[in-house]
Amino acid sequence: MAIRRIIWGFTIVTAMLGLGSCKKEEATKKTQAQYNDYDIQNGFGFKLAAANKEGNHLVVGTDFNTGALTYILTDANGKAIKKQETALYSGQGSFSVGASGNDFYVLTSNFHGQFGSSSEYLTKINQNGVMGWTKIFGDTGKNLSYARMCTGADGNIVLASMLFEGPDRFLSIRKVDTDGNQMWRLLINANNQAEISDIIEMTGEGYVVFCKDNSGTQTCFKISKNGKFEYSKIASIAGSINSAAIAKDGGFMCVGIAFAGDMLLTKFTKDLEVEWTQMVGKPEETEYGFSIMPSDDGNYYITGYGNGTRTRSFDIVLMKVDEKGQGIFYRAFGELDADFGFQLMYNKHRDIVLTGLRNRVVDGQMRNAVYNILLDKDGNFK
Repeated sequence: MAIRRIIWGFTIVTAMLGLGSCKKEEATKKTQAQYNDYDIQNGFGFKLAAANKEGNHLVVGTDFNTGALTYILTDANGKAIKKQETALYSGQGSFSVGASGNDFYVLTSNFHGQFGSSSEYLTKINQNGVMGWTKIFGDTGKNLSYARMCTGADGNIVLASMLFEGPDRFLSIRKVDTDGNQMWRLLINANNQAEISDIIEMTGEGYVVFCKDNSGTQTCFKISKNGKFEYSKIASIAGSINSAAIAKDGGFMCVGIAFAGDMLLTKFTKDLEVEWTQMVGKPEETEYGFSIMPSDDGNYYITGYGNGTRTRSFDIVLMKVDEKGQGIFYRAFGELDADFGFQLMYNKHRDIVLTGLRNRVVDGQMRNAVYNILLDKDGNFK
């Protein structure tokens, strides 16, 4: 399938913060006030935060020195209420964070001695930031990695991991209730896919899991709401998917990275057929897509990062596109070092919450530290 390139025909608005010798200090101070910085780190491109029913958020990462799983409870505006380091070691492993009602759930993949292999660790944290139970799911001698999760309309939680058994790979799907009790589990041959990109619920119909390999082949798995395998579709899109959202027509809009090195937007039908795929962004720059979220007016927000036009590594990128992938606006912003955008969600006021990593000095060392920022519907700082 040919990939078409969208040339953005509208005025590009770029927030070039920290530029110019006479304005540098003023612009930097203004930008720092708009970031909610957290002294934790995280791996690239995973779900870092979730919002509960009450409107508070949980941001998850690891301690810089110990590698311990550490979480921060914040209010709707991203201001920290509580920081808690746990006894769970997570290093730079993959995280997935969700919420059901007012409780939060954190899924990681880590080694566990009982199984002698990497296993799924699911931890419950209540609305006050108090850590509850941790449930461990594993298979003796088989590694579970690339853990992802989603919380369903019924309040229960679905976990997805890639299971490695010798040279073979399987997709492990497990549904648990809010107390961590397993309701069903499904294993499917993963068709040599390397990792899980995302899992999303089709309300009332079941779940779709997007997987990727390193050659441009994506396999999409459709699972019934009762945990039965229905079908899979293979799509060759010359790139990889990192995030998916349900489209207005019941299909899926997905964002990722083209192997040619640019942000890739792909539209799937409800039956998981590729409808179109195209690269989006500024033609003179290279962007990478990591999260997509429907807007309230029927369009889509996308975030990631790109090689900015300034003397720095990367800028956060926020785009808004319509249902055909045509650009509505483009924002790029950051400070003096590398800034990355990884996740989009709404707070209870329907502000956009953009979470990611940025290079800054913590304890005298340059770190990839977690942050979030609030933006209005037009992508402007709140």
